[in-house]
Amino acid sequence: MNRRIVAVVFLLFLALSLMMSYSLWESYFPEYVNGPLPWMAPGLRLSYRVDTAVMKRGGGLSDTGGSGTGIQQMDFVAVEQDSTAILSTYFMTMNGGYYPGASYGALEKPGISDFWLNPEVFKDLSRFNSDNTTAMAMPLQFGGQTLQVVRVETTGVDTKHVYTYDAASGLLIYLLMQIPSGENIQQSYMEFISARYIDLPWANSPRPSWSMTDTLYGGTYTINIPGSYTTPLQMQVNVTPLKSSQSWDLIKMTISQYGILPSEVTTVTGIAQINGAFWLCPQALKSLNRVQTIDRDPVTGVVTEVVFAGKLQDGTNAIMLQQSNGTYMNQYLYDQNTGRLIYIKLQSPNSLSYNVTELSLIR
Repeated sequence: MNRRIVAVVFLLFLALSLMMSYSLWESYFPEYVNGPLPWMAPGLRLSYRVDTAVMKRGGGLSDTGGSGTGIQQMDFVAVEQDSTAILSTYFMTMNGGYYPGASYGALEKPGISDFWLNPEVFKDLSRFNSDNTTAMAMPLQFGGQTLQVVRVETTGVDTKHVYTYDAASGLLIYLLMQIPSGENIQQSYMEFISARYIDLPWANSPRPSWSMTDTLYGGTYTINIPGSYTTPLQMQVNVTPLKSSQSWDLIKMTISQYGILPSEVTTVTGIAQINGAFWLCPQALKSLNRVQTIDRDPVTGVVTEVVFAGKLQDGTNAIMLQQSNGTYMNQYLYDQNTGRLIYIKLQSPNSLSYNVTELSLIR
C-alpha cells in the first residue's frame, strides 16, 4: 500500500510541477504577468492541504491505485519584478508526523499563475470564457467567514480543473484536478491552510558575490532495516545552474545511485530560502555565531535551528542548519566565508526504520 501511495503522490507532484512551470492564464492576461502582488515578499510561505486518489471511471477507488493525504508548502525564496522563485515541498505522513516526500523548484510570473491571479482580471470575467472554460463570482463559506471568490472551471478530454480564487487578493484557496491515470482517473484536491512570512536572518541580504557553476556532491544512500545488514549505496549529485538572476538560481540536479538510472530534479536557491539552499548570504551566516532557533512551522511542526557554529577540522568556519520535527531530520553545513553548501545529511523515515543520505562537496 505504501508503494501505491508514493506512486500516487509522484503523479500528483508531477502534475503540480507542470502547472507551476507554465500557467494556463498567462495567454489570457499577458498584460498582468509582471509586477509582484501586494502580499508577495521573499520569505512568504503558503501551506495547502492536499488529498489525492486514483479512482475508477465509474466511481470508487481503483483496484491498482491508492490514495494519500499531505501538506504542500510553497516558499517564495525570491521575488523580482518579472519573476518569483518558488520552492514547493510535499510533506507526507509516517509514524504520526510529517516528512518531506518530494520537492521541486520553479520560476513563476509574479502577476499571473495557476496559484494566484492579479485581482484586476476579475473585473471582466468574460475574458476567461472559451469553449472549455467558464468563470463566475460567488460567495463561499471558508475558514469561518464568507469570502467573495471567483470560480474558474476548465475541462478537456478526461480532464477537469476547478480553480477557486479569493477575489480580493487573487490567491488560490481551492483546486480540484482530474487527470487520466491509465484506465483510471486521478482526482486531487488542494485547500488553503495558511500564509505566513518566515523571519529569516538572511532574508534581506544580497546573494553571494560569486556565481554558481557546475558542482558535484558525492556520498552514500543507506536504507536501514532492523535485523538486516545495511550496505551504503554510492551516490552522486551533479548540480547545474540553468538560469540566474540577482536574487535566485534555477538549478538542475542529476542524481545518480549505483545500479539506478540517473534522475533529474529542478530546484531553486534564493535569498530567502530556509531549506535546502545551495548558498546563503555570507554576511548573514557570519552573524549566526551561536546555537539558536530560526523558525518553528505551526503546520508541519518543523523546527529550523543552528546546531553548530565553529571551526571544522580543516579550519573552515562553518554553520550547520538543522530541520527536524521528530519524524525526520535534515542537516545543511555552510562555509561561513563563502555561503556555499559543503555537506548535506538527510534522515527520512521508512516503514520500519529510516534512510540516510550523506553528501559532501567534491568540486
